[in-house]
This record gives sequence, C-alpha cells and structure tokens, in this order.
Amino acid sequence: MAVTIALFASLLVAVLVLPVYFYLMYKKLSPYTENRFIARIFTFNYYRPYEKALKWTLRHGKLIIVCFIALIPMTYFIYQTVEKSRLPHISHDDTIMTVDWNSGISLEENDLRVHRLLSQVDSLTEQTTSMVGVQQFLMSHTKEITSSESVVYIKAKDAETLAKIEKRLTDYIAEKHPKALVTFQVSGNIFNMIFAEQGSPLVVQLHSKGGEAPTVEQVTELVGKIRKALPDVVVPPAVMEQNIRYIADVEAMAVYDITYDDIYGKMKNIISQNTLFRINQGGYSMPVTTGDSRAEASDILSGKVRNKNGVEIPLSMVIRETKGEDFKKLYSGSAGDYHPIALDVPDSDVKEVMKTIKQVVKEDKNFFVTFTGEYFSSRETIKELIIILLVAISLLYFILAAQFESVIQPLIILSEIVVDIFFVLLGLWLFGESLNIMSMIGLVVMSGIIINDSILKVDTINRLRKQGMSVLKAVFAGGHSRLKPIIMTSLTTILAIAPFLNRVDMGSDLQYPLSLSIIIGMTVGTLISLFFIPLIYYIIYRKR
Repeated sequence: MAVTIALFASLLVAVLVLPVYFYLMYKKLSPYTENRFIARIFTFNYYRPYEKALKWTLRHGKLIIVCFIALIPMTYFIYQTVEKSRLPHISHDDTIMTVDWNSGISLEENDLRVHRLLSQVDSLTEQTTSMVGVQQFLMSHTKEITSSESVVYIKAKDAETLAKIEKRLTDYIAEKHPKALVTFQVSGNIFNMIFAEQGSPLVVQLHSKGGEAPTVEQVTELVGKIRKALPDVVVPPAVMEQNIRYIADVEAMAVYDITYDDIYGKMKNIISQNTLFRINQGGYSMPVTTGDSRAEASDILSGKVRNKNGVEIPLSMVIRETKGEDFKKLYSGSAGDYHPIALDVPDSDVKEVMKTIKQVVKEDKNFFVTFTGEYFSSRETIKELIIILLVAISLLYFILAAQFESVIQPLIILSEIVVDIFFVLLGLWLFGESLNIMSMIGLVVMSGIIINDSILKVDTINRLRKQGMSVLKAVFAGGHSRLKPIIMTSLTTILAIAPFLNRVDMGSDLQYPLSLSIIIGMTVGTLISLFFIPLIYYIIYRKR
C-alpha cells in the first residue's frame, strides 16, 4: 500500500507540480545553462565508455542471447538450491528451553538436574528463570508440563552467546541424560507468537499399518533403526512415562469385607484427587479436594482402608502393584494414530533424510510413514507468492501492450525480469539468505520498479525512429539521451534502500532480505536496461 500510494502521488506531482516549480524557478534563465559548480564536480565523461560497451554488446549479440536462454534453466536450478522459509531468520538473545527428562523422577531430582544444567552456563547467561514440575496456576501462561519436565527462560548478552549456550546445554544433556529430550523456542514477543515458525523443519509421522496405535516396543525399535541410518542427524528418543497399575484382589476384598468404592475413595484421598465439590464463578471453576498435598507411590500401598466393621486393613493386602512404560502423549490425524519424530534438519538435506527414512520404514512390516513440517508449509507459501509475481507480470504486460500498441515490445521490456530474478536468487544464495515472504515481496516490488528504465529506453528509441532515424542510430542516440536519467533514478532507489541492509534488531532482520532483493535487482536491472534491452530491440527491428 505504501509503495502504491507513493507512486500514484509521485505521478501526480511529476505531472502537475514539478512543471510549475520548474517554470517559476527557471523562467528568467533562457536559454538553459548548466550549473558550473556541479559540472566541475562531475567531470567524468561516462558517455564514451558506455558507447564502447554498447558496441561490444551489439557485436556479440548471439553470445549474449545464448547466455540469456541458458539463464532460464539456471533460474530453475538456483530456485531449487536456495533455502526456503516462511520468514527470514530473526536473531534473538533469549530463548525458552523445555526439558523432558523422560524418566520417572521426583520433583526434588528434577529441580537438582535443572540446577546442575544451568550451572554449566552461569558465566554466559544474564538471566534465567526456571519452572520445574507441574504448575498449579489457574490461568497458566506456559504449556502444561508434568513433574518430570522443566521450562527454563534464558537471557544472553547477544545472539552469538545464546548459540553457545544452546550448544553447551544440548551437549551436556546428551552426555549425562541420553534419554532426555531438550527443545529451544523463541521467547514470546508478539511477532514471533503470531508469525514465527512454531514447528520443526521436518516431522516424521510413523503410522501402524494395522490402523491401531503403535506400541512402545515397535516405536523404540524403529527409532533405533532410523538413528543408525542417520548418524549425523539428531533423532530424539520416544518420550515415555512410567505408569503404575493397581489391581484389586477380589478374593481378599471378600475376606476383609471391603468394597471397590472403599479402595478407590481411599486412593483418591491419598493422592489429593478426592473432589468434594467445585466453586464456579463466571468462566472459572475451582475444585475443592481433600487429602495430603503430595504423595509418593509408596504412600498408596502403606495406606489403610476401613471396612464396614471399622477395622483398618492395609491396602497392600487387597491390591497389588504393577509397573510399565507408555507414551507420554498420544497423537492422531486423518490417517489414524501415529508417533511423531521432530527433526531439525537443514533445508538442503531434507530430501535426502526423507529418502533414507522411507527406505528404513519400508523394511519394517509394522509401519508406514508420512511427513509434515515447516519444510512443506514454507514451500506452499513461496508457491503462492510466485503466483502473485506471475499475475503482477501479466498485468504489466497488458498495461505495456496498451501503452506501446505492440505485442512484441512489452516482451522486450519484460525479458529483463528473467535476468533480474536469476541474479536476485543467486545473490540470496551467496549471502546465505533464504527465499521467504520478505524476499519474494522484494522481487515483486523490484519487477515493477526496474522496468521503468527499459520503458524509458524503448519509448525514446521509438520516438527517434518516428523522426526518421535508422534503428542503429536510434539505439545509440536513445542510449545517450537516457543514460543519465536511468543512472540517476537507479542510484536514488538503491541509496534510499541501502540503510536497511544493516541488521541490528528484529525489524532490520525482516527488512534485510527485502532490501537485498531490491538492491540486487535494481543494480543488475540497470545494466540490463542499458545494454541488453537495446540489443534485443536491435535484433528484432534491424530489418524493418
């Protein structure tokens, strides 16, 4: 909207206001004379080297046309090579670390492990805040965690220090607690909460062929095979939790005259789950429970239940305890229940990783695999923006066809966009920037701005030909007369955008790929307008 409104305003000012200002300031100066001071500063005559370069271009026209045709498949190749993401990488100096120790540990042990973990990075952190175990907030602002999980906020001096912290913590956990699962995510500023990529680059979904939920043994075995097949990729273990099952002895209950409700009520009371009633007010509901505030597994069997005769019977005499492991979380989708494996894989390696995982799963008769993640959603977003770019180019063609009353000349002008897009993609790849929403917006904006130079060039050549000049003379004369305006307009645009290449905060991180796309496109596009467009015009119209 800002660009569109500004261009419309610029058009009105150029047509209605600037002629008036120019007339008022220069009406007494006739004929027009150059400013001597400015002429002394810019003494370099750049018309002569331009003419030499243009003559060389016309002499080697076939070579340049071959290079132009070769750019079309090369553009597709570089598009496949460059990294793709929804948004550009935004540097940050704080993070939220979530640790799942993946074992049945007490709250004290959890707290001790977090303390030891943070002591590894004491000298690097500026601030840390940890939440250990279940958080009993009425309106929690963090995700629900169990007693074997912890959430830690970490603040560092800068982004580089934060990367060191994350590396040190990950290595420590991998060495001391190999079964644990650690993840890092951007802390919640409002932009990241709404727009940032929340998922992993690649999520592997393991589905059971029979349609039922996969078992712990099957998943553990398959994850182990995947880990062996991908030694360079961090494959997180399956997150489990220890379950305790209490089985009532019916015969013992009959002997001691104890009902099932007696046992169940006593056990709920021990673990503080015996809800008497709830207090409801508006949208809030507060349960009122009886029992101790905390309980261990051993407290349950050591408890006593009173039978109808008033005799207290130890629970260990009427129930028995069994232990096992199961998934901490269950996942289901349109294809049924599945077990997800989140992989942090570079964009360029995703296809190879997917191929390897497919081969491993194919050898297992119990599973089939599907894939999701930001790798796919980012490409979907890029495809939508490519459609927008094609629509914009189509609109440009129709407008130019109406303006020049020609079918061929708009194609001459728009041919430079092919070259510009190739060099923009190449520049993004060389500078390590991804193809994202912001860089694609830069491509669309650049495509609309850069053809202005070519429009000026083609329009001038047309007018000179109408005055009787030959095509060759019109090409040189048009290049000479429009050289300075084209260079001036390109330089003003490039210099105006150049300050946004400085990356110092979240805003500049977002503007960087957009600015980089426009600057690369404008720089290359200026050369294309000065040399390539006259060459194409001359080749098409030289025999007319």
